[in-house]
Amino acid sequence: AAAGQAQSLRAGSGKAKEPSPPPLPPGQVRTGTGFVVSRLGHVLTNAHVASGCTRIVAMVDGQAVAGTVLRLDAAHDLALLKLAVAPSRVLSFREGSQLPPGTPVYAAGYPGDRAKTGELRITSGQTRELAAGAGVPGDVAISAEVLPGNSGGPLLDAGGRVAGVVRARRDTEAVRGQVGGGMAEVGFAVPVTEVKAFLSRGQVPILTAPGGRSLDSAGLLQELSGTVLPLVCKPGR
Repeated sequence: AAAGQAQSLRAGSGKAKEPSPPPLPPGQVRTGTGFVVSRLGHVLTNAHVASGCTRIVAMVDGQAVAGTVLRLDAAHDLALLKLAVAPSRVLSFREGSQLPPGTPVYAAGYPGDRAKTGELRITSGQTRELAAGAGVPGDVAISAEVLPGNSGGPLLDAGGRVAGVVRARRDTEAVRGQVGGGMAEVGFAVPVTEVKAFLSRGQVPILTAPGGRSLDSAGLLQELSGTVLPLVCKPGR
C-alpha cells in the first residue's frame, strides 16, 4: 500500500479493479516503492502509487530523479515510469509463472519513513492458498508482511527474481472473518504473468533468468542494490 493513501483489500470484495486515488491536496505527498525493469530507465510500480501525481520522483543513490508516467493499467494496478537518468542495474524476472502454495518469497520496499531514509526493508514468507472471495481473483497471496509504502515493490522468489508486484496489505479483520485467524497475515501481489504482459504491451525490454538458486540475506541485499527505489508522488506548486 502507498503511504499517505494506504490501500487494503477486503475479503469477499471480489473487486478486480481498484479506484485510482484523487489528485493530492496541496502540501501532501504520497510515498511508495518501484523497481528498475530495463536499462533504459523504466521503473515499475502500482497504478495507485503513480495516479494523480503532478510530479513523481525516485530516490536513486540518495538523489531525487524525476520520473514520467508512461502507462497506467488501473485494472491490474500497474504503472510504468521512465526516469530522467537510468540507474545502472536492473532486476531480472523469474522464468515461468507458477508459484504454488508454500513457495518461499520476499517482499522488498520502503514502508513508513523509509522512503525518506532510503533504508530498504525485506520481509520473507510464503505464497498462500486462500478461500474463494478472500482477495482479488488472480492475485498472489503471501504471508510476507506488507505495510503502507510497500506498494509497487517487487515480490521476489528465493533467487531474487521478480515473481510479481506487491499491491496491497491485508485487511486483517476481514480476512480473519473469511478464512480464520491462522490466515490473517496476508498480503497481495500482481502475478508475474500480468506484469510481463503489461511490460510487453509497453515494449519494455526485460531480462529473465532461470530459477534453481537460493540467496541468503546478504546475497539478496546485493541483488537488490540500486534496483528497488523509494518513490515520492508530489502535488503541484
